[in-house]
Amino acid sequence: MKRVFITATGLLLTVAVFLGACAPVSPPQPSATPGLFPTLADTPQPVTLPPTWTPTFTPTPAPPTATLTPPPSPTPAPTLTAAEICDSLTLLYEIPPRHVYRWEQVIPFAFTIEADDVVVRFVATHHATEENQGLQLEGGQSYLFEFQVSLLPRPGLYDWSLVVHSPHYGDLCAREGLFFALQLGTPAPEITMTPAD
Repeated sequence: MKRVFITATGLLLTVAVFLGACAPVSPPQPSATPGLFPTLADTPQPVTLPPTWTPTFTPTPAPPTATLTPPPSPTPAPTLTAAEICDSLTLLYEIPPRHVYRWEQVIPFAFTIEADDVVVRFVATHHATEENQGLQLEGGQSYLFEFQVSLLPRPGLYDWSLVVHSPHYGDLCAREGLFFALQLGTPAPEITMTPAD
């Protein structure tokens, strides 16, 4: 029988081999190869941009708003002179001097007034009582109408006037006269005329 002598050094080596076999095996470490995104060893520091890189806010001016231009106002028609207004009045019928109208009759009127910024006024005023009745018509037209005698305040002698009234010149182109309005059964009034009439 062969004797095996183990020296202290051998014993130590044998124990080390056994202990190494029982120790947990650590996984192999990967080799340090650079990747796409290398990791930084230190904490990144903020980078201060050069002054030329600092974004500055420059406001863009708003487009100009369209200003509405008012349409030109129509040129006012020239104001006629007083003589031109009277020339634009044409009487086609005028009450005959001292004409007698019965109560059931009418007083005819026919005229043209070309001026359009005037009115034509007819007024019949009772000679004794100064009661009156009348009418007003717009300018710029021709008229043919009849005024009922029965619309007058009472029978009797009347002063009548037909005038063109202008807002600039007042009453113009006056036509005046006298007429009688008689009602059946009423005696005709005795009229004495003085030179002033």
